[in-house]
Amino acid sequence: MTRAPRRTAKASLVRRVTDVLDAFASAGGDLGVTEIARGTRCSKSVVHRILVALVEAGYVAADPVTRRYRLGARALELARAGSAADDLRRRALPHLRAIRDRTGETATLSILRGQARVYAEQLEGRHAVKQTVEVGAEAPLHLGASGKAILAFLPADARPAAARAIEADLERIRKRGYAASVGERIPGAASVAAPVFDRDGVVGSISAAGVAARSDARTTARYGAVVAAEARALSRELGWRATVARA
Repeated sequence: MTRAPRRTAKASLVRRVTDVLDAFASAGGDLGVTEIARGTRCSKSVVHRILVALVEAGYVAADPVTRRYRLGARALELARAGSAADDLRRRALPHLRAIRDRTGETATLSILRGQARVYAEQLEGRHAVKQTVEVGAEAPLHLGASGKAILAFLPADARPAAARAIEADLERIRKRGYAASVGERIPGAASVAAPVFDRDGVVGSISAAGVAARSDARTTARYGAVVAAEARALSRELGWRATVARA
């Protein structure tokens, strides 16, 4: 019972911080403390404390002469990242549809985020028993086909420590162009995934995600060919050239 007020206070603080950031989005330019306080209905002292923290974190920049504030480099980086993710999702949808239609399995898109991946999209399969994912959920790179398809093509110095234990598996993925897994991350699940590249390197993966009961060597090879072909086509749309496909 004693923890509930603290959670409420934290939620209130987060709301005030997002209100301050929203003020910049609405204004489309720089703002002073008074303007922000008026727009957010917060006191000037509260706004000032929030701005100091945001400046230290890089989300807001301060002009020492005018004492006005604008969005900082970190906020702009997040905006660009969000725009890039939306573009990747939009471009991936036709390829996910092709995977779903040709395999009958759930087709997914994962996007690289730091040293993990995030499910960005799925088209559910046509089987009564099927695998589904939680869009927005984060998963490790070293478990499951979707993660390993990304991990295999990351530069060595960008891979998490867990990658060292599965280097032989990653080399096989690099040679055949897709990853396959059965029950590695989710019991009873089976997936085949291929990496997606843009002009700078690997950015994610697409997969055919099914169940172990329908998985065998022949099916894996067939799904692997389908997924790899769609991943290559999507990568070319994103500016990829074959020379960047090797880790």
